Amino acid sequence: MRRYWQTDRGSYFRKLDLQSPYNLGHMRDVVMAHPLNSSSRKKMAFACRALAKLMGEPFDVVEEFAELGRGYGKKQLNPRDIPSDQQILRDIERIEDEWKWAFRVLYLYGLRPHELWGCEVLENSLLRVDDDTKTGLRIAMPRAGQKEKVQEWNLLGNQLPKWFGVDGEVLQQTISNQLTKIRRKAQIDWSNYSLHHDWAISSIKAGINIRLASQSLGHTVSEYETTYPYWISEQEMLDQMIQVVS
Repeated sequence: MRRYWQTDRGSYFRKLDLQSPYNLGHMRDVVMAHPLNSSSRKKMAFACRALAKLMGEPFDVVEEFAELGRGYGKKQLNPRDIPSDQQILRDIERIEDEWKWAFRVLYLYGLRPHELWGCEVLENSLLRVDDDTKTGLRIAMPRAGQKEKVQEWNLLGNQLPKWFGVDGEVLQQTISNQLTKIRRKAQIDWSNYSLHHDWAISSIKAGINIRLASQSLGHTVSEYETTYPYWISEQEMLDQMIQVVS
């Protein structure tokens, strides 16, 4: 086992900035610097996945590195796989009432599922993410033009069901699994993580400053730039041109 870490993964760990603190964003950037579908990218992602797992990261974070290695990038992340805002909002209405808060917050702020644990919607409509995944505390903003939904949906505070997680050992991982169970019960096909990606796409369409958008999502600027701008389709560009001319 020691030889395996030192030889098979050691060379890839040395590609990380070992002088800086452990940082998920940096790890994602290093993986995405390798060519898509290359052996080196897959091995780099596998090494970072193992490190994230060792550091106790939630399931959805660990699996994100697996997706990166399988070619998670501008060619593979197909915007057609992301439901429209209208579809998401219709689907959320089918969610059990005690879990609507969770899905509405995921939609409005683009959180990763595990970040719901310990987050808080503030009086000023921003959201504080008390993230225990080594990325640190951050503030997230609602979707452009949808701030009023904080009051409309009564989202203030943290309204996860009080019974939830009482017996859980890894609460962030448990919440991701619970959301999947609730979503499937409502016969919703899109993934929990789709709401994170959808927020990113909507921020580009709305012209949000890239530094603000990436900070709100908990990404680095390079990670945001590498992935999401490529999701804007030709038809959406034409629609935007028509709006400008009008």
